[in-house]
Amino acid sequence: MGVSVLVKDYPANVSMFENGGQNRYKIIISGTSDVDIPFFRVNIQGLTDDDRWIWLGEGTKNQNKQITAGIPFSHEIYIDNMPGNYSDIEGKGNFIEYKEIILSVNNMLTITFDGEPSWDEVNESIPDAVPDGYIMATISNFNIKLVDTLRTPVTGNMGDYYYCIGADGLTYDYRMARWDLTGEAFTKAKQPGAKIELTVNVLNEELPVLDLIWQDHNRSLWWQDQSSICLVDGQFGFPDGVTWDPTTKKLTIELDYFINDERFFDAQDIKLVIACWWSLNNGFNTSIDTFKITQANIVN
Repeated sequence: MGVSVLVKDYPANVSMFENGGQNRYKIIISGTSDVDIPFFRVNIQGLTDDDRWIWLGEGTKNQNKQITAGIPFSHEIYIDNMPGNYSDIEGKGNFIEYKEIILSVNNMLTITFDGEPSWDEVNESIPDAVPDGYIMATISNFNIKLVDTLRTPVTGNMGDYYYCIGADGLTYDYRMARWDLTGEAFTKAKQPGAKIELTVNVLNEELPVLDLIWQDHNRSLWWQDQSSICLVDGQFGFPDGVTWDPTTKKLTIELDYFINDERFFDAQDIKLVIACWWSLNNGFNTSIDTFKITQANIVN
């Protein structure tokens, strides 16, 4: 088995991948294999702007996993040996600094340690000579997720957010948080007087400049009614329809002020986006995570 998965496409779980985070990042792998896999390990690599692959970490020792054919599995593996834990390992400390992040699941023949042969591990499950194109296992319903155990998911009836896809149509833009409205939040969003309430964990002077956008993918309605919610006449401030309570740290956005398209009320697939194009303190390319949203609700 030699599966590589682009984990940058699982953005609800990790954005700020940091150096030195031993056992901070957890990988959850699940699926059903058609053959026994007596041994596998996981490692992470990042692709730099100059097209170099940098090794970023691997599953912790003694967390080697096994899979039994035909039986659904779900394994949790914590990442160890990340850059920053050891001074001789090269690597940047943030997903955003890489063009791609690859998480590889490997069924390995041997692991050797120079100078410490007692640490060596030998696995005989890989043939001595693997033919080109040889498929060692087929895994159905394969899913892999990288979780930052220090990140608390956003609560509230809007749920946690995802990141939007960037202008290239391939990579994610960490400046934009996207909520796919369902259930209670979907129903309330289309009622008169609907408001978004965002509770955050930042100081007043750390508030970034934000925009509100809505989308309807079913009808290919993109970037509808884009409006600034933290800028007035080119200066930081809150326009009509937006209030900020510095005591409760709650930002309230009245949708009637910002959504003027009647098609919004007929939409069956609503996505609301909060975009952080730039920050007064951090400049451009600011991740929406710096806004530290802890709760997101739609109320009437």
